[in-house]
Amino acid sequence: MNLTTENIAAQELAIIIEIEASDYQPAAEAELKKYRQSANIPGFRPGKVPMGMIKKMYGQSVTVETINKLVSEELDKYIKENNVQYLGEPIINDDKTEIDWENENATQKFYFELGLKPEISLENVKFKAIKYYKIEADEKEIEEEIDNMRKRYGAVSDVEESVDGDLLVGTYIFKGEEMEAVNSSI
Repeated sequence: MNLTTENIAAQELAIIIEIEASDYQPAAEAELKKYRQSANIPGFRPGKVPMGMIKKMYGQSVTVETINKLVSEELDKYIKENNVQYLGEPIINDDKTEIDWENENATQKFYFELGLKPEISLENVKFKAIKYYKIEADEKEIEEEIDNMRKRYGAVSDVEESVDGDLLVGTYIFKGEEMEAVNSSI
């Protein structure tokens, strides 16, 4: 596995990871052996399915999964070891990435771009005093907010008598025809 970096711009870094077949094939083979042990294919006892059939059925997906895992681990390892301060997440550049999923012996090249955190100097910045407002709420405002929260988060239930602000749901029949139900406050 080969990892190189290049500075694209002042705040952009490219990380290029080249992974050869010898890097991912042993892990992919081990994973395929696990699949072989647990595969339940009609006509074969568990663990006795031919490896060729397992490779044909699961080979490419297992290889892709293994490569993605190794590349992700290598990228994370580089970022942590070199204390790279970046914004967002690494983005893969599809135009510069060279992947051949069909050829299991191919060298895969992944090209990631990172937006780096800018260095900010506060030496020339003059700070002004920040006003701090102490806001006091009286009992009436607190009760109004509690009532609003009860209405927003309250549960609908059946009651015997309605009060102001309740929701009434019913079916009306007008001249023998049913009308569409309308929800409204009473």
